[in-house]
Amino acid sequence: MVFTAKRAVLLCFGFGYTLRAVLARLPSSLDCVVACRSYESLAGLHHRVRWQPFAEVPDTVLARASHILISVPPVPVDKGSCERVWALYGERLRREAKALRWLGYVSSTSVYGDYDGAWVDEDSALRGTDAVARRRQQAERHWLDVIRDKAIQGHIFRLPGIYGRGRCVFDGLVQGRSRHIIKEGHVFSRIHVEDAAQGIHLAMMKDTGHTVYNVCDDEPAASWQVLRYGCSLLGVEPPPVEMWREGLLSEGRARFYQANRRVSNRLIKKALGFKPRYPTYRDGLSALYHSVYRDVANNRSNGQEKKDPTSGGRRL
Repeated sequence: MVFTAKRAVLLCFGFGYTLRAVLARLPSSLDCVVACRSYESLAGLHHRVRWQPFAEVPDTVLARASHILISVPPVPVDKGSCERVWALYGERLRREAKALRWLGYVSSTSVYGDYDGAWVDEDSALRGTDAVARRRQQAERHWLDVIRDKAIQGHIFRLPGIYGRGRCVFDGLVQGRSRHIIKEGHVFSRIHVEDAAQGIHLAMMKDTGHTVYNVCDDEPAASWQVLRYGCSLLGVEPPPVEMWREGLLSEGRARFYQANRRVSNRLIKKALGFKPRYPTYRDGLSALYHSVYRDVANNRSNGQEKKDPTSGGRRL
């Protein structure tokens, strides 16, 4: 077993949406240190984690860490690196992390690039050529080198678009910012945040011979299919259709429509016994609707101006 809570010290670099879900699956007695930008981002968890300013993790913490989980997205930084954790701590980890037994890096399926709608798995060539994909590829290489050099267990988790409470099609619909874009033949893979956390947790708990895992659901689908299903649950008409064309979206948003691929989760199912609780977007959205968004929709239909419980206090 890779992970034993009684002896483990988990050091997390970054603490966003997915990592919060991962921590919820781990024993409350776990010795956990989180290095992130703000103490406030740990709201509700201060009783079970210790905070370190992102750029100020001392060598004593690095030396005690048995497990390191990195979820900081790569951005251009100094020292010729695209990965902030690597730039700040790469060499120090090699030198000081004497107790390290496992390292995980949360990457993205963007590394695969465009496959014209074909299926990709962990052995597929990394064809991503845009700046974001190249930075992810470089970051993966950095952490794979550490895993190999230190002869420890470790995993790269390639995640597609993540959705869940507060980050799904319903939010755009109730806030009036969804767009009904159709690009013929184009599909996305996705993963419910709870299933993403399940995949990462399984890898922490099991010693396997594999290093890279795609963590995604069973059914890639077009964005317009997801939008229309969300509308059907809310009982609203979809926004007007917009056929895809160059210049329709900003450069950042258009990037998601440039690559067309279907991401396979067969390896993580076979190696780790991964069973997504929400194997399709329909399963995930139905559960979210009945647990959260039905009340939001009812409040709107009744003309009540109430705060959206999924959005930190925004008014509907």
